[in-house]
Amino acid sequence: MKKTITSASIQIFCVALLFTFLSPPLSASTVYSVDRTIEFGTVTGFITTDDTLGLIDISNVTSWALTISAPNINGDVPFSISSATQDLFVSNGPAFRATPTDLFFAFTGQGSETGSFTIFQGNSAIRTPNYWCFDNGSCSNPVNTAPSEDLGFAPPPAGTDAQTIARSGLVSIASTLTPVPLPAALPLFLGALAGLGGLGFMKRRKAAVA
Repeated sequence: MKKTITSASIQIFCVALLFTFLSPPLSASTVYSVDRTIEFGTVTGFITTDDTLGLIDISNVTSWALTISAPNINGDVPFSISSATQDLFVSNGPAFRATPTDLFFAFTGQGSETGSFTIFQGNSAIRTPNYWCFDNGSCSNPVNTAPSEDLGFAPPPAGTDAQTIARSGLVSIASTLTPVPLPAALPLFLGALAGLGGLGFMKRRKAAVA
């Protein structure tokens, strides 16, 4: 028996294909944009996670790249560090609290976050160990024990804060405010779907007239 492919079947197929276009990828990741001001210094760049939400540690951060610009740090300014150049990312507890839109740090720590710090720092084996740190106890500088966000450099045995600002509570360190673009081919696909729908309507109209 000869089978006829109807316009309804084509439309069902197209709708299924549309859901395929809009489905999230199997290996998801979230890119958070960094744009911080610490006294007279700044930190810009990005932090990418494996899409885990809630309390996350350094194992959930898949890549990062930051540019530090501040008075009194060592070496050239602006100063760039990243995971790609084997620079350091260290935390002694949960690094962040992650939501779909923000990475937060608890400057007023509770539970496992008490006394914690997170630091991004140049690898001293290959470059000046300038750093960006946030903590609710002590970061690289043992003299500064108040919860704070800091830019500085870390010659042994202790770090020296070049720029520091007191923080408290839960503060967004990075955010995903840029909308994710739709696939480039999606407008063409939707146009084709509308055309097939119009073709099906015309066929049904001709059949009714006949």
